[in-house]
Amino acid sequence: MRSRRAHTVGSPHSPTAHAASRAVRASRVSKRYEWLSTRPLHILTFIFPFIVFYWVGSAMFLSQQGAIEAIKAERILGGFFVAFGAAGPYLSGLALLAVLVVWHVFVGDRWRVQPRVVGIMAIESALWALPLLLLIAMMPGGAGLVQPDPGVSAAWTARLTISIGAGIYEELLFRMVLIAAVHFLLVDFVGLASQKGNVIAVILAALAFAVYHDEVVVAGAIRWSPLATYFAAGVYLGVLYLWRGFGIAVGAHAVYDIVVLVFLQGGAAG
Repeated sequence: MRSRRAHTVGSPHSPTAHAASRAVRASRVSKRYEWLSTRPLHILTFIFPFIVFYWVGSAMFLSQQGAIEAIKAERILGGFFVAFGAAGPYLSGLALLAVLVVWHVFVGDRWRVQPRVVGIMAIESALWALPLLLLIAMMPGGAGLVQPDPGVSAAWTARLTISIGAGIYEELLFRMVLIAAVHFLLVDFVGLASQKGNVIAVILAALAFAVYHDEVVVAGAIRWSPLATYFAAGVYLGVLYLWRGFGIAVGAHAVYDIVVLVFLQGGAAG
């Protein structure tokens, strides 16, 4: 007579064991996504359509008469190339792509992109944009920065292009470049601990990010409410950058600006 196998709690065939196994697999998948989404190849794959869209949009929509001027952060980055004798409308974007490719080669990761990871990065970016919208709306005077601005008359295509460009080049300038530069100086030259260097770098980059916006300094006078609002946004994006990587920071920033500039039909780009 065939005996029945007992499905005890400790048995590998018990419902509890199957649930535990699924939980372990889900945890491994989650950790793998968290790791892959911060790796250069997946960051490159994620932001490449952003860069191409901005290049095409700049040529088609931002060159028209009356359109809003191109992203100031891109011009600042372009100034570094001019200082070294190089100039061109796509240099900053090409340099970013080159850095990501070199970074990928340097760390020795496989040349394999998982589309699922890129898709989840898009969803995660949108989710991280929601707290940023709430943060700015709750700051003193911040509600005005997420309200429609009747003075913005550019077509929605131009505003969409600006939103994408701000996400790319402001994160490149204030997070990837500035945080890395300050951290390098404080940790490698001054000798501070890495964590302290990160904190100071995020704060200084957030302050620079705040002053960068035209609403903060008007006619030589500092407007403290916009300064505090953009500083808080800069800290948020800086922490997000250090924790979740450049790609997610770019995506969250771009989604925020798209909501404000396109769906709310005006307002100040972050």
